[in-house]
Amino acid sequence: MKITVAGKDRSDVLVREITAAAANLSDAELERLLAGESDLLLLNEAEKTDDYLDQLITLARHRNSVDPSEMNISAGKGIVAGLGRALRRCLWKMIRPFHDWIAFRQNSVNIMLTYALEFEKQERQAAIRKLEERIRRLEDGRKTEGGNR
Repeated sequence: MKITVAGKDRSDVLVREITAAAANLSDAELERLLAGESDLLLLNEAEKTDDYLDQLITLARHRNSVDPSEMNISAGKGIVAGLGRALRRCLWKMIRPFHDWIAFRQNSVNIMLTYALEFEKQERQAAIRKLEERIRRLEDGRKTEGGNR
C-alpha cells in the first residue's frame, strides 16, 4: 500500500505510526472474546444459498449455548480494587442461580431454533427435489408427445 501526503510518499513513516498506535490499542481480553467470532467470516465465502445455510447451521450448532463459566471477575491492584473484586464475587454468588436459570432457558431456545432451521432446510430441499422430478417428468412427456405427432 502506498500512502501519499501532499504529493510525497509517506508510506514508511505512516505505516510505523499506525502500527504503533494499533499495538497500543490492543486488548488481550477483547481479542480472546473475539477469537471465536472469526468463524462468522466463513459465511462470506459461501457462493450459493445452500452453502451459506450449511455454514450457518454448523455455526449455530457449535454456538447454541450460553456458557457462564467464561465469566471472570477482573483483577486490579490495590485495596480499592480488592474490595471491588470481593463485592463483585459476593454479588455474583447471589445472582448466579438466577443467571444459570436464564442461561438454561436461553440454551433451550437456541437449540430449538437450530433444529427448526435445519428442519426447514431439509423440507425446502425435499420440496425442490420433488419439483425438479416433476419438471423432468413433464419435459419427458412433452418430448414423447412431440415425437409422436
